[in-house]
Parts: sequence; C-alpha cells; structure tokens
Amino acid sequence: MTMAPSASNGRLRRLAWLPVPLLLFAMAVLWVADPGAVYEPPHLLIGVNLLFSMPGALLVAYQAGRGFLLGGNLGLLGVGCGMLYWGSAGPVGGILIPYGPGVVVAAHNMLIWLAAASHVAGMTLARRQRTAVRWPELWLAGTYVGAMTLGAIIVLEAVSGEIPPFFIQGQGGTPLRQFVLASAIVMFVLTAILLKKNRLGTPSTFQDWYALALLLVAVGLFGVMIQSAVGSALGWTGRIAQNLGGVYLLVAAVIELREARDRGHPLEITLGEAKQRFEELINLAADGIVLHERMGETAPGNFLQVNPALCALLGYTAQEMRELTPLDILAPEDRERIAGDSRAMDRDGSLRHEKTLIARDGRRIPVEISTRQYPHQGRAMVISVIRDITERKRVEAALRENEQFQQAVLDAVTAHVAVLDREGRIVAVNQPWRRFALENSGSTDRSAPNTDIGANYLDICRAADGEWTEGALEAHDGIKAVLAGKAMTFSLEYPCHSPREKRWFSLTVTPLAGRGGGVVSHIDITALRELADQLRNERDRFTRIVATVPGVICSFRLRPDGGTCFPYASPAIEDLYGLRPEALVESAAPLWAMIHPDDLGHIDVGITASARAMTPWRDEFRLRHPLKGEIWVEGHSTPVREPDGGILWHGYVQDITERKRAEAALRALLEEKEVLLREVHHRVKNNLAAIIDLLELQRGNVADAPMSSLLAELGHRIHSMALVHEMLYQSGNLSRVDFHGYLQALVGHLRDSLDPHGAIQLGVTVPEIGMNLDTAIPCGLIVNELVTNALKYAFPERRPRPGAEACEIVVAVDWDGATYTLTITDNGIGLPAALDWTTTRTLGLRLVRMLGQHQLRGRIELDGAGGTRFSLRFNPR
Repeated sequence: MTMAPSASNGRLRRLAWLPVPLLLFAMAVLWVADPGAVYEPPHLLIGVNLLFSMPGALLVAYQAGRGFLLGGNLGLLGVGCGMLYWGSAGPVGGILIPYGPGVVVAAHNMLIWLAAASHVAGMTLARRQRTAVRWPELWLAGTYVGAMTLGAIIVLEAVSGEIPPFFIQGQGGTPLRQFVLASAIVMFVLTAILLKKNRLGTPSTFQDWYALALLLVAVGLFGVMIQSAVGSALGWTGRIAQNLGGVYLLVAAVIELREARDRGHPLEITLGEAKQRFEELINLAADGIVLHERMGETAPGNFLQVNPALCALLGYTAQEMRELTPLDILAPEDRERIAGDSRAMDRDGSLRHEKTLIARDGRRIPVEISTRQYPHQGRAMVISVIRDITERKRVEAALRENEQFQQAVLDAVTAHVAVLDREGRIVAVNQPWRRFALENSGSTDRSAPNTDIGANYLDICRAADGEWTEGALEAHDGIKAVLAGKAMTFSLEYPCHSPREKRWFSLTVTPLAGRGGGVVSHIDITALRELADQLRNERDRFTRIVATVPGVICSFRLRPDGGTCFPYASPAIEDLYGLRPEALVESAAPLWAMIHPDDLGHIDVGITASARAMTPWRDEFRLRHPLKGEIWVEGHSTPVREPDGGILWHGYVQDITERKRAEAALRALLEEKEVLLREVHHRVKNNLAAIIDLLELQRGNVADAPMSSLLAELGHRIHSMALVHEMLYQSGNLSRVDFHGYLQALVGHLRDSLDPHGAIQLGVTVPEIGMNLDTAIPCGLIVNELVTNALKYAFPERRPRPGAEACEIVVAVDWDGATYTLTITDNGIGLPAALDWTTTRTLGLRLVRMLGQHQLRGRIELDGAGGTRFSLRFNPR
C-alpha cells in the first residue's frame, strides 16, 4: 500500500524544484563575469562533502542493498553502487588536494562517471529482470566490494599519473574531461527521467525526491564542467548544487523509510484479519491453498501463507514455503508460460490451468491450479487453489495408452477394418482402411469422407452404381443380415479397381459380441489372384519351353531307402530313351538297364559324391538304345535335400552322340597339327644350326680378327633364335616358351663360348613364366647382345671394378601380371663417359634399341655408374 501524499507534501516537492533554475542562472552569470578569485581550503571541502553528500549517499546505498535482499532485483545493486561512487567522490577529491588540481579532478570526475553509469545500468536491469536472483547476500557483498575496489583503483591510477590530464588550472577542462562529465550529466538526467516514469516500482514521494536529487547533481556537474579554475566561484556553485542534491537524497531516504513503514503496517493488519477469517477454512481444505503477492519487476511474489495440505504435498514446512516463490516450485518447462498466464490474468482476473510442481525431494507432481487476483491496499494479491491430479493423470494416461494400444493393434492388421454399430454407421476404422478409401477415391485428401467415421456403410453400399452395383447390393444384404443377427458371418470376393490399378478384395463380416454391431474386414487378394494367373501362365510357358528344349528336363529322386525314380520327366524322354515318363515315376530301373555296363560304376560314384557334398552332378555315359544303337548322353543336375531325408536332383539330359563324334575327329586333327608343328620347329632349329656351322667354317677361313669376331657374334645371335625353336619342339606346349629354362640355356652357351675358364660369375633370376614366340626371340636377342658385351668389355683382364670382390653378371626378369621387366646388370668398369648409347652406331646397341623400343614397344633405361645396369619394361603383345 502507498500512502497518498498530503497537500503540504505536494507544495514542498514543487518548491524543491526551484533551486534548479536558480542555480543554472547563477552559473550563467558567473561564467559570463568570470571572476578570477580562487578559494580552495581542503578541510572545508572535506567537511562539506562529509556533511551534505556522504550521509544521503550511504543511507540510499543501505536501502538499495536492503531492498535487493528482499526482492532480488539486480537494478537495486546498480543504484547502490552508484551512490557509493557519488558519495565518495567529494571526500576523495578533498583528500587528494595536496596532489594538485589535476589529480583531484581526474579522480573526482571518474568516480562521478562510474556513479552515473551504475545508475543507468541499474535502471536497465530493473526494467528487464523478471526473476529474483539466488543467493542475494553473496551478490550484495560481492558487488559492493567490487565497486569499492574499482574506486580505489581509479584513485591510485590518478595519483600515479596513469590517467590522462583532465584539467589545467586557469584554462579549464581537457576534451577528455568534458566528454566524461557531459556523458555523466546525460546519464544522471536519463536516470531521473526513468524514475519519473516509474521504472522501479509504484509511484512514491521517494522517487520524486530521488529524481530531483539526481537532477541537482547533474546541474552541479555542469557548473564544474564549465569552470576554468578549481576553487573558482563557478566551481563552488557547482559544488553547492551537488551538495544540495545530497540533502535531497537524505530527504528521499528518510521518506522511503517512512513509506516502507506505512506500507507494512496495513498489510500486517490485513493479513491478520485474513488469517482470523480464513485460517480454519484453509487448514481444513484437502486441496493446497497459497496466498502471495503477484510477481512483478520489483515483487518476487514470496508466499505469504500456505495451508498444511500444500506443505504435505510438496514436502516443505510452512516456514520454508514462505521463503519460496512460485518460480521455485514450478517445473522448468512451465516457467516459460508465466508471461502468458500473466496476460490471461490481466484480461480475465482469474485463471485455471495445469502445471507441474517440483517437490522438495525432486518429485514431479501434476496439479490443477485455480488462481484469482484481487487488489489489496494498492497491491496485487493472488490466491491459488492447487489440486493434485496425479491419479487423474494416471487414469487418463492409462485410458490413452489403452486406446492407443487398441488402435495400434487395429492399425497393425493388414486388412482394411471398420467397426459398425447396429444401424451400420462406422464408429472406428484402422489406417489401412483409410488408405484404401483414399486410393480408391482418387482424391488427394487425407481420408475419403464417405467411408470414414460417422458415415453409414449400408447407405454407401446401397448408393453404389455402375459395374459394381451387383456386388455392392450383395454386400449390403449380407452386412444387414449379420447386424440383424440373421447370419453368423458373411463373405464375398469382389473386384474394386482404383483409378490406377486393378484390385480384388475378400469381404468378411462378423458380429460384434456383447454390444451389437459388426466388424467389416477387407483383405486385398490382388496379389493372390495375380499369383494364380502368373502360375497358370508360367505353367503354360514352361510347357512350351520344355517342348522346344533339345533334351530332357527331369527330376531324379534318391529315396531314403536307396530306391531311385524320376518324379518328373519332359515328353522328350520318349525320344531320347525310348521310354514313356510314366514308366519311370516309381522306379528308374528301366533306364538303368539301358546304361552301358562300363559306365554304371562312375555314374553311381558321381551320384553318391553329389548326395554327400550336396554339389551339382554332371556326367557323360553311353546308352544302348533299342532303335538307335549305342548313343552318348550328358546329364547336369543340382541336388536339394527333402524333409524326409531323400535327395531330389533337378536338371536335364541331352544326346551328345554327334558332339562326341566331332570331338574325336577334332582331337585327331589336333594331334596331327601338333606333330606337324613339332616337325616345323625341329626343322627350323636344324636349319639355323646348319647356318651356325657354315658361319663357323667361314670363320675358320677368315684371317681378319674383326671379321672373325663379327661372324662369332652373328653365330651367337642365330643360336639364341635356334634355342627357342629347340625348346618349343621339346616341350609339351607349342605356343609358350619356358623362359626360365631358355635363359639358363642361352646364358650357359654364352659363358661356354666367351668365358670358358669361368672367371666371370653369370647368374639368372627368372620366375617360372612362359612367353610366346614373338616375345621370347626379341628378349633372347637382347640378352645375347648385352651379356656378350659385358663378357667382352666389362671386365678388362677379367677383374671387377675397384671395391668389388668378383666379376658378376646377373640376368633378371620380373612379371607383375601386366608388365615384364628385363634387367641385365654387371659390376664392371661401366660405359665410357662419352658414349651416348641412344645414338651410337654400334650394331649390338642398335639391335637392342630396335628390338626393345620398336618391336617390343618397351621403355629402355641404361645406368653406367658403378657398373652397367640395363632395364627394359614392356607389356606382352
């Protein structure tokens, strides 16, 4: 409750505004006159500040802190900090006079600026904060200590000269000082305006005096800002305005104490009367009842009175409940709805809603709250009746779960189900029914209205027209008979094609026992109808295919007792075996009697192995046909184990007599061709050997050493080619050369010819690979040339290069599945530095380039450092 201001108080407040224009006028006169006198006694300055500014500032800071402890509004902490800064600014300035005007002004102006900023911040927080803070004592102590610490830091910085100059005696304030004071003046004026607009609570005389005090402080700061010398008449006028503001603050603080006392006394009387009037009713009520002030920006809404039922529900004592607010017991998700509830309360004056409360032990309790707002001595009070609806919620949840379970079971059924009452009206449907109605209607709606809940299914059947009329009328009569109790069930298969596809359904109607009505079930049998048609078509197509297959399609069965039979055989078996299919259904003995005696053994072994490992059976055997004589037959089949332990093979048998005759003829031709090829390779080898012998004879008649060497090299080259043909006609494969054996023989021949004493070690590293003739001969010629060169020139006086222990030549071949790599390496003296092997006219290296790059289409690399290493990489052709 707020005490109405008396007429005298109103006149006093209006007169209190008079110093503002008077002081502004005096400042204007002094600024224009600019008297040069300066009077700055330190003790007088400190005493005036302690007498006029400090008491009001401390009292307001105390009341702001007390209000914060009661309401938890952070805006009051801002106001309290602002008063601490403002109240200490004057005395601190007086104490710092011995340090010079610059230090005094810097410390004083910074503290004043912090005071103004704290007021603006406090007003902003007071306007926006919706809930009280936790642990207000810690907040209060921490904030006030932090504010005083920051003030002390500012003073120390000013004394040490770390703050830039604010004032130059005789010239006035610096731009920095003018900005600081101007912004402080603006913030004090803004705070005064916000106070007049009632941002901190209900209208009161305290706010009027407080706003006027801040305005006088702003006026005083204006005078200080425009002074040109500390201690001038203009500066003292500004100080008078600020000290007068301190007096007004003291008046405001005293008024606030009186208003708080006036608000508290009637409220205590009201609560006492309410307690006497409703105490018994509240205590006897089974539902929880709570009385609290409506929550607002400055009122946290602490519980004023609670009944025993609510205390028992939440597990708190009455004293503990009085220390809580509605926000303390609401579930977090319900706190967000407070704003909407407040708007509804403002609109209707009462509110009925469901919330979840948090008990002291953490239990979540669903409740129904009936709340009514009423004014009491200028304050908005709220009384709420809280009913525990845990059991109701449990029953509702059980009912909802039961309905959901029933609907889930109904929806899980693939059939389209609708429940009808006695008159044929649809009272429930499942999801497949709705999908059926939607698809059959061709509509884009979520459901077809004419077959959804509420529609009369008998009317729907009766209203059908077109090609489905007969089936719909039959369904109408059958459903009606079941609903009337004249029939126990009714079934019907009918077509019900949708706009996009053809469909068939099976309709079944059964009575609903106990309550009358019936259950209509549609089952989509389109797949069954289509499968039956497909099976019929497949049977006809299989019969046509079997009739055209050049062989017999059959099933052969081995019974658990060892007996055999052919459960199925295509009509072609009569042409193949001369037996009718019926003759083999019970026993396979007639067919077994036709098999050649020499083939019965391996047939039995193959069938036994296939049955044991369940692997496909394949065999060729002879039959003694009564008309065709001896014929060859080939069979293929796959086994399947049967439930009784027997095994059934599915496959086919065909006459391969003509193929056998052709294979025999082809085999004879291949043998003849192989003999001819061996003879060709043998004769080529003999011819090349003859050429080698002629070259040796010619070499023996040549006295010229270079010519003799040339003839020897030519002989080696021809020998490398002859060796290929010799290995081919001696091997079992006339198309591939054993390259490992070939290189071993070739390198051995070169060693015997050029190094008969074995001074040089020749090694061959070749995997077991084969090469065709077009690849093996060029590779052999390349190896012949390079190994010959190495034997002749790499080791002068048959000595290795310095650092090597023995003379070595290594021939290696690598095959990675796609590329051959041929490498010839020696540890000799290497190639001459001036030799360019890619352009040399030497016959051997030209032959290597021609064969490697052009014929084999490979890439040659030659490294002559530390010996000689030749590498050829090529892909087989």
